[in-house]
Amino acid sequence: MVMIMGGCTTTVPDLPDVLLITWDTVRADHVGEAWTPTWNQLAERAVVFSDARTPAPNTLPAHASIMTGEPPPAHGARDNGTWPVNESLTTVAERFRDAGWTTGAFVSASTLDSRNGIGRGFATYNDHIRPGAERVVARRDGIDTVEAAIDWLMDKPPEQPVFMWVHLFEPHRPWDSTQNPNQTDYQAAIRKTDKATARLMDVMDARNRLESSIIAITSDNGEGLGEHGEDSHGYLAYESTIRVPLLFWVGDSVSTAEATSPVTIGGPASLLDVATTLTSAAGLKPVGSSGIDLLSVVDSGFVPSRSLSVETVIPALEFDAAPIFGVINPTRAWYDTPDPERYHLDSDPKQLVNRYRAGDQNKAQAVFQKFPRRWPPTSDTTAPSAEEIEALESLGYTAKTTKNTAASISDPKSKIALFNLLTNPPQVPASELLKLADAMLEKHGMIPVLMLFKADIYDSLARPVDARAVVRLASTAHPADRDLHSEYLTRTRKLEELRRLADAIESELVEKPGDTATRRDLALTYHRLQRFESAEAVYRQLLSEDPAQDDVRVDLARMFASQERFDTALSTLAPALRRPDHSPGVDCLAGQVMSRGLGREKESTPLLKHCEVH
Repeated sequence: MVMIMGGCTTTVPDLPDVLLITWDTVRADHVGEAWTPTWNQLAERAVVFSDARTPAPNTLPAHASIMTGEPPPAHGARDNGTWPVNESLTTVAERFRDAGWTTGAFVSASTLDSRNGIGRGFATYNDHIRPGAERVVARRDGIDTVEAAIDWLMDKPPEQPVFMWVHLFEPHRPWDSTQNPNQTDYQAAIRKTDKATARLMDVMDARNRLESSIIAITSDNGEGLGEHGEDSHGYLAYESTIRVPLLFWVGDSVSTAEATSPVTIGGPASLLDVATTLTSAAGLKPVGSSGIDLLSVVDSGFVPSRSLSVETVIPALEFDAAPIFGVINPTRAWYDTPDPERYHLDSDPKQLVNRYRAGDQNKAQAVFQKFPRRWPPTSDTTAPSAEEIEALESLGYTAKTTKNTAASISDPKSKIALFNLLTNPPQVPASELLKLADAMLEKHGMIPVLMLFKADIYDSLARPVDARAVVRLASTAHPADRDLHSEYLTRTRKLEELRRLADAIESELVEKPGDTATRRDLALTYHRLQRFESAEAVYRQLLSEDPAQDDVRVDLARMFASQERFDTALSTLAPALRRPDHSPGVDCLAGQVMSRGLGREKESTPLLKHCEVH
């Protein structure tokens, strides 16, 4: 990477380029390491804030705070995709755009889709991300995002200042497996993001604009990595997911701010400060009312003491638990939950000893009252629409729309195992996942996200009828949940389409009863409708006519596996396995049945190699 250690300058415009790079899900203690060489090299000329925190451990709320300089109760985007950013607030992109900068944003995850209001002020907002699996965040490789940003940047004349935001998502689960024995999968994911950042820095340098730039690099939140029982992030609000990396770099040729020198500054920095710091460094009026100009405190060597609020409302929105609201200052962390918490950060930075006592109640309330929560929000985006209610009634299913607004008294810490199951499920057979889901249902009741998780497991087993039954049960238990009603309608319509397809194929077979392809289509459709006996009859008829139809044999075995009839599935494949010229798909499914259904791992290993071919 061509870098910035020298002091050479060139003739440049008066206005600097401003580059904001956000690395998704990077802990503060995971930079400055061997896997972050680009960060390390930038830090040799930058101001690094070692105690920076996010106001919310979730992607959209945190980025909305970066863009507006306001905490979630003020900007309104309290969760990923539930509420948009408050339109009345000025964003940092709007400030730069109105002052003459060309603005562009390039994001790597669907969570930051422009529909959420995060893109206001950007003339170009590149969120061109292919849809992912249902209920899974769609993403693209960071290097692809960077290349899109570079294409945009290279079209801009050097004399035209740009404000560019690039968001990189690799450190967010799920991670690719690394072959490097010296790095964890998480560290290797951060390394990919660091490498993509290097590519961007190289292009800035090649344009002779690096020394004329202001650069900020930070993250929206950390990652639990098992601390406090949290594998990922977003559910709890401890230091493991609240502490984030943050640096600012100002080049030698920037006329609106003093060039940075290497220094690390402690104290309560925040993502709320990013907008104010960037606009102030560029000579503009600051954005937001909650942040400070962090570069203005460099000479003092520390960020002035202050308290910062933190929140996560995911426990309330998705897990029938209380939300978490906290207040953190340099030495103390307070959490207002059904089981209150107080930690001494100076002596207990890992927050291992809860020092809250009954006598702390009045002091705690005085601390919390300084930060308005605006909770619950006045607008209910989860209630079913009139169209959805009408569609449900047409199916003979009437949904009540009265929302239970009573706050849950369930402490979110009591459901951390459930959160981990849903966000980081173990790599076990679907039948085992069903057992885990049912155990959680028995313990916690019909929580909507848990019911949808169970429905998804049935989908993986090709049992859509069972899946819809789970969603129907959930939507009955939660009559005001719009997502559940929408899910029920969607699944019902898909099953109706399958039924019509089965009728059409049956009619076609009246005209040509011996057509093999049509009969196989009918068997597959019966299978998807869970008409297992009808499907089996057609499959077996086809195999009786031609036992070497491996695709048909695999379809039949897969149907048995979806019913957890693993021995039957394997015996169905046995005749093909004995035939030397059988297809790789037979070996692949046999290996999967052995390993996932029958626990015969050693025998399955050579067979599973054929899955790559298949």
